[in-house]
Amino acid sequence: MFDTARLETLWQKIVDSGPQLLGALAIVIGAWLLGTLLRYLVGSLLRRSRIAYTHAQFFRSLTRWLVVLFGVALALNVLGVSLALSGVLAGSGLAAIIFGFAFKEIGENLLSGLFLAFSRPFEIADFINSESIEGEVEAIRLRHTHVRTADGRDIFIPNAQIFNKPLTNYTRDGLRRPSFKIGIDYGDDARAACKLITDAVSAIRGVLTDPPPRTILNAFTPNYVELEASFWINTFMIEVGPHGRRIAQERDLALIRSEAMEAARCALRDSGFTFSSEVSTAVDLNQAADRPAR
Repeated sequence: MFDTARLETLWQKIVDSGPQLLGALAIVIGAWLLGTLLRYLVGSLLRRSRIAYTHAQFFRSLTRWLVVLFGVALALNVLGVSLALSGVLAGSGLAAIIFGFAFKEIGENLLSGLFLAFSRPFEIADFINSESIEGEVEAIRLRHTHVRTADGRDIFIPNAQIFNKPLTNYTRDGLRRPSFKIGIDYGDDARAACKLITDAVSAIRGVLTDPPPRTILNAFTPNYVELEASFWINTFMIEVGPHGRRIAQERDLALIRSEAMEAARCALRDSGFTFSSEVSTAVDLNQAADRPAR
């Protein structure tokens, strides 16, 4: 038989606690709205200051969540849940340990995000590498950093990983040093080839003259002499466009490197060098010494 008395008792408890439930709900909603408003106001104030964009984004998010957490704590207190929860945790060490492990990673990421915001090892749009994850920083949040890879993947790295692991920032000062290798025949003049490649790379738009490009003899392989060319570019470079207007350089590293490699290939080809990444011509070194240098 259905126990209507128990159902009526339960319904009466819900009705009696209705005002408390509505009050707690109103507090949470009010805290969310207030946090959103303060987030907007803090963002407006920070935009007028000289604070870094990374810091501004972090403090905007932190402001809202602090207000929301305060509202949740106040709502729980209105419902009397906070006192009950405190009693449970005080009476059960096991429960405290479980909650500690459950929120350990969240707390670690939050603290790491706070430290990253102040230490500023990277900014928005910097190109970084963390534990083989490489890409451009899109956003820095309380718990994670949003990185977009070159092939269009969006990766969200926990802040604790970035804070505790080695981090490579390729664009800290805007300078990058691409390089490429090419092989020439043992019978060719390596010095002349190095000069040709250096001159060809120097003529590419976007390649810096200070520090200057250079090409070195890198290795003797069984089949060819390996040369390595390296040069510097500035990803922050500002160029003077038409009518004297200053415009940001839009050419990226991959494009400049590709053009440098093609210029080096054409220079060697036009000068009659035998070159490849896998030169396999059979050369008698005793006879090669008697060949005239190009």
